[in-house]
Amino acid sequence: MSDLNAVRRRYAEEIRDVLKARFGMALSKPLVDAFGKVSREHFLGPGPWVVRRITKNIRGRFTCWLHRSDPIDDTTTADPEHLYRHDAIVAIDVSRGLNNGQPSGLASWIQLLELRRGDRVLHVGCGVGYYTAIMAEVVGPTGQVIGIEIDPGLAARACQNLTYLEHVKIVHGDGGEYVAGPTDAIFVNAGTTHPRRAWLDSLQLGGRLIIPLTTENGRGAVLSVKCGSRGYAARFVSLPRSSIVWAVGTKS
Repeated sequence: MSDLNAVRRRYAEEIRDVLKARFGMALSKPLVDAFGKVSREHFLGPGPWVVRRITKNIRGRFTCWLHRSDPIDDTTTADPEHLYRHDAIVAIDVSRGLNNGQPSGLASWIQLLELRRGDRVLHVGCGVGYYTAIMAEVVGPTGQVIGIEIDPGLAARACQNLTYLEHVKIVHGDGGEYVAGPTDAIFVNAGTTHPRRAWLDSLQLGGRLIIPLTTENGRGAVLSVKCGSRGYAARFVSLPRSSIVWAVGTKS
């Protein structure tokens, strides 16, 4: 097995380089370091995994496919290195079409939050908690990250996965109604039609909200919102396309 610390570091640097080359986006060093530190296999469980790999075809366009590693070959299928190759999208629940997201896409959204040490962050739709842990590494132990997940099974997994981080709290509930209190940054990791009042009211002066505005089929765009002294400033941002799960349970 390869040195996983080195593998994770290469994975983080690849995410950084892809976003710089394709979108001109520069990831912060703390965010790159977080992707290089957090163990993805800790959150996704033991292999084999179902992986969607992103590659370039002969015309330079990006394509993807679903691949199930051969479960007989344990030396290959259970190797965590699979989780750090080719910006892989890894299934959480194949039957429901749930996955862990494309790392470069999620990294670009987290970058827009402009996280700083000591920030208090709300992560709506935290899934199994991998990207919650990424943000927790960026804000450090003087900050706090609250992850909320409506699916009870995923919430339980996230709670168990994140017990090693004392400054992370996981809540099972409807992220559209949860009142987090004064918050510096909110990352909505699920599609919804509009910002909820609970999120806007929670933002402190200078607070940032990243939210995918989508239809129920997942089509839409990412909205960046900042809270200023004269109200909220909002703009749509052009970022890598990622499949977004509709926020089941949030109220209109």
